[in-house]
Amino acid sequence: MLEEAFGNYKDLLTRVTYHPAMGVYLTYVNNPKSDVAANTFPDENYAREVMQLFTIGLYELAPDGSRIVDADGEYIPTYDNDDISEFSKIFTGLTWADRTQWNRNSPKDTSYTLDLDMRNEYHEPGSKTLLNGFIVPDRNPVDGDADISDALDNLFNHPNVGPFIGSLLIQRLVTSNPSADYIARVSAVFEDNGEGVRGDMKAVVKAILLDPEAIACSSADNPQFGRLQAPFKRYVHMNRAFKVSTLSGNFRNDMDYIYRFTQQKPMNSPSVFNFYQYDHQPLGPVTDQDLVAPEFQIANSETIKGWVNAAYRFIIKENIADEYRLYTGEDNTSYEDEKSILDFSAELLYTDDINLHILVDRLNLLLAAGQLSEVTTDIIKSAIEKFPNITDNDKKNRVKTAIYLVVSSPEYLIIR
Repeated sequence: MLEEAFGNYKDLLTRVTYHPAMGVYLTYVNNPKSDVAANTFPDENYAREVMQLFTIGLYELAPDGSRIVDADGEYIPTYDNDDISEFSKIFTGLTWADRTQWNRNSPKDTSYTLDLDMRNEYHEPGSKTLLNGFIVPDRNPVDGDADISDALDNLFNHPNVGPFIGSLLIQRLVTSNPSADYIARVSAVFEDNGEGVRGDMKAVVKAILLDPEAIACSSADNPQFGRLQAPFKRYVHMNRAFKVSTLSGNFRNDMDYIYRFTQQKPMNSPSVFNFYQYDHQPLGPVTDQDLVAPEFQIANSETIKGWVNAAYRFIIKENIADEYRLYTGEDNTSYEDEKSILDFSAELLYTDDINLHILVDRLNLLLAAGQLSEVTTDIIKSAIEKFPNITDNDKKNRVKTAIYLVVSSPEYLIIR
């Protein structure tokens, strides 16, 4: 699905729908049509979540992301149980592409690399009434793929998608509390990329990152602007910043330690709502001002301490991968060429006392986008000055300590 990340959102939604991992996670692989006599009906998991999480959200939205209210001042739901039931009929008949028989498990791991296959004999026949009165026709013969295409079109063209998806992307990429005008500008690009195309994700991401609110220096002075950097993103950031590599080009990192330290790693979300919810409000000033801080849902005494310990292990100990569980019982020499290596060569040029300010400035720019305060940079320089600078190992210790202190600082953790 990486190919669709900067393509069209309808195409991305289609790939997600046909991906076996999603089919297993939301239980619609081998989801059969209704059998009233047997009192069995289509699984509703994906039908509900594709609306709530992937397209339109829970309530009708204005283009600026604000919730629309009815004559009584109540929020207007985007869908109800009848809609879920109708959509559930759409996602019937899908099974593993490399299975010849229905209702079997995947035959091998590579099954997950193939799009799910539609078996029309198990797809719910008849018309389905979806959102805004749209009716999927009663096709004869049954054509499940056409039904799915119609249903995804119905969702994709809903006016909620631009503000709903746009605001979520802004939260992940720029700031937890974007202004209504910011959301409206991004939503407008989702509606039309300037060439009459709806859902152009490349244009949407560009609009998010280059919006005046995102690039204005004054935004950094706004205490409501910015976001907490999620732990796994910090881990990836360190790997990228210092050009992680292995001698063989193969990585055998299962990221067990990053999960133990921070409660986050890919494919381990505790629920379909991710590791944290977009509207999470930690108690205190954030809640008092009716703001949100999603990533703080997994920021607690354990994970805050865990990040500092993780950074020590990754940077000071230079153990960016988890080798213990993966290599137990193996001869160490059998995996030396698969151990991760961080490249500090550029930083090692500035370890002399007269150049330490250059080292810290470089790390400030590379890791913290220049946001470290003068107080923080002075503390870091003072700390690393206390290390000797004679041997190559001494020089490396200065560099590693400086990096460790930067990634432990509040200015690094809070992206402004």
